Amino acid sequence: MRRSCFVLLFTLLSLSLSLVGAPQLQPGAIVNGASFTVHGAPNAGIAQGSLFTVFGVDTGPASPLKATEFPLPFRLGGVMVKVTAGGRQFDCPLIYVSSTQVTGILPSDAPVGPASVVLIYDTASSKPVDFQVVARTFGIFSRNSTGSGLSVVQNYTTPAIQPANGLGEAAVPGQIGILWGTGLGASLNADDRNPPAPGN
Repeated sequence: MRRSCFVLLFTLLSLSLSLVGAPQLQPGAIVNGASFTVHGAPNAGIAQGSLFTVFGVDTGPASPLKATEFPLPFRLGGVMVKVTAGGRQFDCPLIYVSSTQVTGILPSDAPVGPASVVLIYDTASSKPVDFQVVARTFGIFSRNSTGSGLSVVQNYTTPAIQPANGLGEAAVPGQIGILWGTGLGASLNADDRNPPAPGN
């Protein structure tokens, strides 16, 4: 009896230790990396080849890390993100990792339709979170990087002069504007670890 109680206690202790620090993602935790559009909104879904952000708890190191060169890594600060779509699994190139937020790129060849994401930190994995892969859904970056407020728009004057659009620096009729965002669709060269090729 004493031995079985010890085995049970040891098993429970091992199980609880293995769960400590495991990444925790809530339903709808994966959002457009620019607009942070929430799950269920009309323009929700993650576009092929676009930036996405995953929010949660214990998602990465306490001190945030950014990728600093190309090709982008599949593993950054002990963090990996895997997407399952169309019966296949894809590793996502990573850009930024922290204990509450991870930003990466959804592979351009992930098929459109239902998908799930799993975040791995060191050896611990989150539970899968469902989302929808779409061909394109454009999200605009905001100046405060929260997905709300003023958009990042520049007025193109010359290659060297591109001020931020605003009340004191409004675009004039016919002037080109540069809108910052993500979600236009799959990369033309399908190489999501390197900068995208120019194209329409």
